[in-house]
This record gives sequence, structure tokens and C-alpha cells, in this order.
Amino acid sequence: MEESERPLVVLRLDDPSDEGAPDFASFLAGLDRIAALSRETRVRIVLDLTGAKPDADRRRRFAEWLRTQGPDIRPHVDAFAIVAPSAMLRGTITAMRWFFPERMLHSETFDRRDRAVAWARERPSAS
Repeated sequence: MEESERPLVVLRLDDPSDEGAPDFASFLAGLDRIAALSRETRVRIVLDLTGAKPDADRRRRFAEWLRTQGPDIRPHVDAFAIVAPSAMLRGTITAMRWFFPERMLHSETFDRRDRAVAWARERPSAS
């Protein structure tokens, strides 16, 4: 997880180069770190799915995390950007918003990380 521009934090699900890709437990630990930060200050989150290798177990575990933690951090998030390079992945995220709106933080989805970061930086703070 990258925190050098706090309150902007960037969390990557997988390393597209496949070198040093975090395991899913590390990803969930990063989400827990973001949840802890959100209790201290408002946050701007960029979730980078570039190179992601989703499977049913990961989807289930992520959905469970969103179900249990999402309501607690939602009021403390000024921006939530998702980097989803493929049109298929962006479509999946859109479908998740339709079918599970109570689990999803309000977000915008981008095809490139630089666009997601720029959007997250520019969002006004709700505080």
C-alpha cells in the first residue's frame, strides 16, 4: 500500500509483472490499514486492479470485507477510485454497483491509474 500522499492511499490487488505480487491476505491487511486510517482522518482511496487475477474465493472474501467494514469507513471516504484496465472488469464493477449498492462505496472507475489518482486528488473534502 502506498501512503506517501496521505490522505490519498493506493492499494494494488496484484502486481501486473507477477514479481512480488501480494497475496490476498496482504491485500485484506491493506484494506484493514485503510479502515484504521479512516478512523484518524478522511481518506481518498485508489484501488488498482491492474493485473488482478480474481477467483471465486477472492471475490467472496472481498465481498465479506465490504459487508463488515464498508459501513464503518464509508462516512470517512472523500474519494474512492478503482483502476480497472479492461472493459470486462469495468463492466463487472458496474454490475456489482447495481446488484449490491449497499456494499459498494460511491466510486468512479478508470482505465488508467494516473487518471484515478488525479480524480481522487481533485475531489472536494466532505469535512
